[in-house]
Amino acid sequence: MSPIELASSHDDSAHERLIREYVEALSEREIDEMIGRAERKAETIAHGLLVSGHPIDSSIQSSLVRSAILRELNTRAG
Repeated sequence: MSPIELASSHDDSAHERLIREYVEALSEREIDEMIGRAERKAETIAHGLLVSGHPIDSSIQSSLVRSAILRELNTRAG
């Protein structure tokens, strides 16, 4: 799921508009870098859980990626 899809919403609050405008202004390279960072964070968490004997399935890892992307967008966009 791309950050643009994540930021798109029927809820047209001021915050949602700010996020959407921020995402639309990002270059493809910046978006790819953001997704890469989010995937690495999720992989680190998944690896830690696997090592501790608590593996997670791919749907949970995907959810972690989405959360990391949204967290970064919220932080960057203000």
